[in-house]
Amino acid sequence: MRRRATRQSVNPNLVDPIMPSVEEFAEEHTNAERIQFVALGTLAGALTIGACKLWFFPWLSAFSASAPCRSVFGFSGATVLAHGLFIGMPLFAALLVIVTVGLRGLRIVREGRVPTSGEKVFRRTRIQRGAKAKVIGYAHVFAATPMLALSIWGTYQAENFARLPDRRSSACAAALSVTNDAASVR
Repeated sequence: MRRRATRQSVNPNLVDPIMPSVEEFAEEHTNAERIQFVALGTLAGALTIGACKLWFFPWLSAFSASAPCRSVFGFSGATVLAHGLFIGMPLFAALLVIVTVGLRGLRIVREGRVPTSGEKVFRRTRIQRGAKAKVIGYAHVFAATPMLALSIWGTYQAENFARLPDRRSSACAAALSVTNDAASVR
């Protein structure tokens, strides 16, 4: 007498232990959702680029040109610029990757499938389960590691930069003396 497999006696991680394996595909975005996604992404990108070109890059250019002459919270402007470049930018990029990709990776590891349940895709995508999905999830979780390593490396570079002798130009010294004289007149 042949015993029929029941759901309790078979691995619960299988999709359907009694029926043969059927390929599963993730739900796709509708055309309207795709257009909305592209439109919002284009708008956000254009606004970001516009704000950077209008305000951030001119400010950064002016700040970097006069960084040795400035003091920010008691630190040399050049030191602040070096720390922002070597430490701040990689940390900010790592934070963005952790918030976007890393959190998705945690969901993938928790659910053991990719794409996760309820996640829509842009093209027909087969659902991956098991060890392959866990590897994909851990790759997402650790995606920020290179940027964090770059930030750690940048810490030493910024410290070396801060130890360089102060190279204020004569124009900077003259500008500072004019500023100090104007402040003492008040």
